[in-house]
Amino acid sequence: MPTPIIIIAGHPPRRRALMAAVQQAGFDARACPVDGVRRALEQAEFAVALVVCLDDAGRETAAWAVDEGRVQFGVPVFIHAAVRGDQAHMADLIALDADAFIEEPIDASAVANTLGEVIGGVDDSAAVLRRPRPDSDKTRVASQRAAEATSSEGDPAERGRRAGETTDPLPARGPWHRTLDRLEARMHREHEDAVVRADESADGIDLSSLGVDGIPPVDSQLEDEAAASGVRLRLSSLADQRAPAEVTAAAVTVDATHVFDATERLASGSADGTGGSPGTRDAKVFAQHLAGGQPPTMTETGDIARTDAVSLLWRLAVERYTGSVTFSRDGAPGEKRAWLVDGALVHAEGDAPSDRLVEGLVIRGRLAGAHARHARALRRPTLEAWLCSLVEVGYLKSREAEPALAEHLCRVVDATVAWRHGEWALGHGERSEEELDRPLPVVHVLLEGCRWRLPVAVLRERLGPETAAPCWAAALEPFPRRAPAERGAWHPHGVEETELMRWDGRRSLRELAAGSGVDPRRLFALVYVGRLTGALVVLPEPRRGFDEGAIDLDLLRIRERLALARAGDHRGLLGLSEEPTPEDVARAHAATRALISDAELEPSVRDRLNPEITELRAAIDAAAHELSGGPASLWPSPSTSRSCE
Repeated sequence: MPTPIIIIAGHPPRRRALMAAVQQAGFDARACPVDGVRRALEQAEFAVALVVCLDDAGRETAAWAVDEGRVQFGVPVFIHAAVRGDQAHMADLIALDADAFIEEPIDASAVANTLGEVIGGVDDSAAVLRRPRPDSDKTRVASQRAAEATSSEGDPAERGRRAGETTDPLPARGPWHRTLDRLEARMHREHEDAVVRADESADGIDLSSLGVDGIPPVDSQLEDEAAASGVRLRLSSLADQRAPAEVTAAAVTVDATHVFDATERLASGSADGTGGSPGTRDAKVFAQHLAGGQPPTMTETGDIARTDAVSLLWRLAVERYTGSVTFSRDGAPGEKRAWLVDGALVHAEGDAPSDRLVEGLVIRGRLAGAHARHARALRRPTLEAWLCSLVEVGYLKSREAEPALAEHLCRVVDATVAWRHGEWALGHGERSEEELDRPLPVVHVLLEGCRWRLPVAVLRERLGPETAAPCWAAALEPFPRRAPAERGAWHPHGVEETELMRWDGRRSLRELAAGSGVDPRRLFALVYVGRLTGALVVLPEPRRGFDEGAIDLDLLRIRERLALARAGDHRGLLGLSEEPTPEDVARAHAATRALISDAELEPSVRDRLNPEITELRAAIDAAAHELSGGPASLWPSPSTSRSCE
C-alpha cells in the first residue's frame, strides 16, 4: 500500500519543520502554494488530509482552501498557525471551521497526536486513500471519498479515532472546537487572575503576559467530561444556519465582561430575543465582524445571504474567472448580470431603468432629455461604439465617453453590494458580444459599491470597534516594506500617497476619520475593500510597540540640518564641497529632500515637528536655488539661441 500523503498548503521554505513532523508521524508530506490546493489534491492520488498554513494564506484564502479540501475532495483539513490571545484571532479561527488545529511552533509529538486523533495512524488512514480517477469525474469521486471517510463505527464527534456513521457527506468536526474550548477556558482563568493583579495598573491587561503561548495538547478525554458534554458544540451544525450578512450595531457589540466566555454562550439558550442559538449567532457575528461575508465555494449557484456580492466578485477576480455571473432576487430591480474575462468586468446588464445606457445617462445628467430619443436611435453593437456616436453628434463631450462607460457598468453591478437576499449563478465560459476593449477592474466596482451602496454605519461595524487600526499587511512582515508598489496589487485610484502612509496600524479608525478633509464613508470603504484583497490588515487596536530608535534618529537629523539652515550654511545643509557644479547641487538637493520626506519620517515625528519640517524643506529649496544661481531654463530664449549660432 502506498504511503498516505498529507498536502501542506503554505510557503515551502517556511514549512520544513511541519513537513518533517508529518513525515516523522509516518506520512508523506508534500508542500504546495496556497492557491495551488486544488491542483495538488488532484495530482496526489493518495492524499488523506490537507494542512492550510494560516500565516501564509490569510483568512479569506484559508477559508476557501478549507472548503476546497472538505467539500470538493472530502479530506479533513487542519489549520496551522501561531496562537495569539486576542479575541479577533479567536474569531478568525472559529469562522474557519476546520477539523483540527496544529500550533506554531511545531512540536513533532503534538502533530502526531493531532493527526492521529483526526485521521488515525498510517494504517488507519488507508481506508480513505483516494483512488486514481479521470479528471472529468471529480464530483463523483469526491462524494465516494467522503462516504469512505465516514464509513467506520464510532461516535461522529470522535472521527479522529473512528469515523462514525453519518448522513452528513462532510467529515465531522470534533477536535477543532474542543481545542478552541480548552484554550478559551484557560484564557478565561488566567484573565481573571490578571484582572486582580492589574487593579492598580492604568495600562490594563497585556494578553502576552498571560502566557497564552500555545494550545494545550489535544486529548480524547477532557479534564471534565461532565462539563464538556454540556458545552461541546459541533460547528458543522452552523454551516447551514448562517443568518443573512446584514450587520447592525447591536449585532457586533461584544460584551467585554464575557469576552472569554464563548463556550458558555455557545451552550446557553437565546437570551436576547433575537432568535437562534447563541452559538449560531456568535459564529455569524465573528465572521461578519471580520469580513462581512463568507468566502464563496466556486459552485454553480449560491445564496447571497451566505455569500454576498462583494465576497463573490472578489473571489472571481482572484480566480481570474471567465464567464457570466447573474444576481437575482424578488422585487425590482430583480436581476443583474455581469460578464468577466480573466477576472475583470467587460460587460453588464440589468432590469432597472438606469441599467439602460441612455436612461442612465439622462438620470445622471450627462445626457440632455431632449437628446434621448435620437440617442436611442443611434444604438451601436457595443456600448463603446454607441458612446462614440453620441460624442460625434455632440451629445457628449469627448473626454466624458470613457468615464461615462465605466460609471454605467459600475452602477449596474455595484447595486448588488447592498443586496441581502437572493441568489447568484455562474455561467462558466459564457461570453458577451459587447465586451469592452479595456476591462474594468473588479476592485474599482467594489470600492464604488461599498462607498455609495452600503450605509456608513454598516461599513464601520464591519471593520470592528472604533479602536481598530488599519495597517498594510507588508508592514507586519519581519522586514517591513514601504514602497507603494510593494503593498500588493491593490492601490486605489485617486488616493494620495500621504493618505495611504497613515494606514500604518498606529492610528485608529476614529483618529483617521477625524482628520481634516476626510470623508468617513470613503475611508471605511477603502479600508474594507483593502482588507478584503489582503493588502490591509485591521488590527483590534493601534500598535504601541513603535520603533523608538527610529524616532530618535529622525529627531537628531532634523535638528542638525535645521541648525545648519538657520546658520546660513548652504553647503553644509546640502552636504556639498566648496565648488559644487549645478549637477552636484541638483543631486544633493534631491537626496536631502528625500531624507525628510513623508515616506521616510516616522509618523509621530511628522505630527510633532510639522512646523520645523516645513521650515527645513523651504531652507533646502532656498539653498539649492542660491548655490545653482537660480533655476536653469530648459528652453533657451531666442536671443540666446541666435548668439550660439
